[in-house]
Amino acid sequence: MAISLLGYTIVDSTYSAGTAGAIGANSRTDAPASFTAYPAQVPSLNGDPSIYNYRTVLGQTRVVIGQYDFVTLPLPYQVWDPATVPPWSNIATNRSWPAIKNLYSVATRGYWLYPIDYDWANIAVVNMLTAAYPQTTSYTFPAHFDAIEAAAGRGPIVPAGNQNNGVAIVANGTSIYALFTTVDDPWATPPVYQESTIVRMSVNLLTGALTYTAGDYVKVGKNASTLELSNGNLYVCAIGGGQQPSSANAETRIDIVDLSTFPAVSSVTTAVTPASSGITGDYRDISIINSNNAFVLAGHFINNFGGFTGGVYRATLANIAAGNLGTKVVDIVNAPDYFWAIAAEDVPTGGNDRLWFVRGNPVEIYSPLPVSTAATPARTFAPAALGTGTVNVNINSITLIQPSLFSALGEREGQSPKTFVPHAILAKQARSAAKALGVILPEEEKK
Repeated sequence: MAISLLGYTIVDSTYSAGTAGAIGANSRTDAPASFTAYPAQVPSLNGDPSIYNYRTVLGQTRVVIGQYDFVTLPLPYQVWDPATVPPWSNIATNRSWPAIKNLYSVATRGYWLYPIDYDWANIAVVNMLTAAYPQTTSYTFPAHFDAIEAAAGRGPIVPAGNQNNGVAIVANGTSIYALFTTVDDPWATPPVYQESTIVRMSVNLLTGALTYTAGDYVKVGKNASTLELSNGNLYVCAIGGGQQPSSANAETRIDIVDLSTFPAVSSVTTAVTPASSGITGDYRDISIINSNNAFVLAGHFINNFGGFTGGVYRATLANIAAGNLGTKVVDIVNAPDYFWAIAAEDVPTGGNDRLWFVRGNPVEIYSPLPVSTAATPARTFAPAALGTGTVNVNINSITLIQPSLFSALGEREGQSPKTFVPHAILAKQARSAAKALGVILPEEEKK
C-alpha cells in the first residue's frame, strides 16, 4: 500500500460525472519520480465533486467528499479514510447536513466538524462522535451575526441587498475564524464586490456550539479567497473584485490579520498591493511552509478569458510584511484552462519540501522547492492519468492529505490542512464568462 499525498476530484468533459482519487508514494519523503496516481478511490460522483482533508481529535486523517447541484437540495456527504491507498476506507456515506449545499471548506475542533457553505453562507456544526455524523446546528451570515449586533445597539455587518458567500474557515485555539465575501451578483458582468468579512466565534468543546460576540469581526479585501494561518496571523489573498476577461484588478491585495489584537481595526494590515510589489495580477492564493518559505500565486486572464498569465512567487514572511512578493519561481504565459492553485508541503526530514501547482489543469510537482523560473517540475500529472474512462478531463478540486498523528491531544487535533485551495468557483466563473464570449466553443465545451 502507498501513502496518499494529494487528494483530488476530477470530472468528464461535460461536467456530468466525477470521481475522487489520490497521488501517492511509498513514503512521504519519496521523490516525485516514484509517485503514482490512484484514480477513482471514490467512484460514481456527480459532475461537481469536491474534496477536503481534516484530522480528527484522535489524529486520524479524513477526507469529506461533497457533491454540488445548483438545482437540488443538499446532496449527501461522504467521509473516507485516505491514509493508505489503494483502497481508501469508507467511514460514512449518505450523511445529510441540511445547512450545507455547496461545501467550500472545513475546520475541526475537538469532536466537532465545521463545514462552511458557499451558496447559503452557513456554518454547520457536525458531531464526529457518532457514526451518523449528524448536523447539530448551523449559523447563517449575516443574519445570525447581525441579530447579535442589533441586540448590542450596533449596525449590520454588511450592506443589505447583496449576496454573501462562505469561502474559508480555520480553527485556532478555541476560536473559529470564517471568511465571507459580499457581492451584488458574482455572475454579473461586472460584479460589484464589497469588502470581505472575517468573523470570530468561540467553541464550546462539550456541545460544539459557536458563540459570536458583537463587534468580533474585521474587514479585508474584496473577493477574498484564502485564510492561511501562520505564526499567529491570517494571510488573506483578495482578488479585488470580479475576475476580468483581459486584465488584473487594481484593488487586489494581501492582508495580514494579527490574531493577538483581533478585532481591532489595527489588526488588519494591507501588506501587498500592485503598487507596493510592482507586480500586476490578481493575488489568488498563498501557501506557507514556514517564515522563510511562502508561495503566492498571482495572475489574471487575458484575451477574453482565452489564456492566463502571471507567476508563482517565493517569498519570506518578512518580504510579504514589507509589501513585496520576493522572487518569481514559476512563469505563466498565456496558458490555457481555468483551475489555478498552489499548495506547499512541509516534507519530513529525509525528503525535499514540495510545491504542488495546478497549472490550469495538469498538476506540477516541484521538488526541491523552486528558486527561480529556471526550475522545472520534477513530475507532472496530466488529467488523463488521474481519472478513468471518460472521467479524466478537468480537475475540480485538490487538497493536501495530512498524515495521521498519534501524539499529545493538543497536537493531534486540528483544522483543515495547511493549505486547501478551493478555487473551483473561480474556475467556474471564468469558464462561464469564456463561454459567453465564445472563447470556449460548443465542441470543446468543458462545462
